[in-house]
Amino acid sequence: MGRYVNKNLLHSETVQYEAHIHWTFWIGPALGIIVQLAIAGVLFYLSADREPIVKYAGFLLIVTAIITWLDNFIEYRTTEVVVTNKRLVIKRGFIARKTFELLLQKTETVGVDQKFWGRILNYGTVTAIGTGGSHGSIDYISKPMAFRAAFQEAVELHQESVSKTDA
Repeated sequence: MGRYVNKNLLHSETVQYEAHIHWTFWIGPALGIIVQLAIAGVLFYLSADREPIVKYAGFLLIVTAIITWLDNFIEYRTTEVVVTNKRLVIKRGFIARKTFELLLQKTETVGVDQKFWGRILNYGTVTAIGTGGSHGSIDYISKPMAFRAAFQEAVELHQESVSKTDA
């Protein structure tokens, strides 16, 4: 379980389900990095006969590829998507942090968007909508239908516990 959620659990709150980012998250960044490194290789090859500026451009592409990889690695490692018995928590980022927290009692709906490859490889985008129009979504969730089922079950259990305490 993520560190953010561990530090921010409410009184008597327990984790019901934790979602993970699917490995396909890496396909786009990997292709971009491969292209950058290939162009850098061509520039280094050409720099033997040209100005040193061509070699510097190759170094710049390598640095850009490293920064791209680090940025995606940090996003992958620091994204937390957790359903507790009281709320949904989506947290992204390390230094610059973005969170979305939705109380189960304020939940209107949760939706799953799976394209062709998402259905085949079992990943998708999950969007939770709360009363008042607040919404949070997260892409590349592994097993999104299991996540939705866990979320809906948590909402149902929460509503049952609230109705029991009201009675």
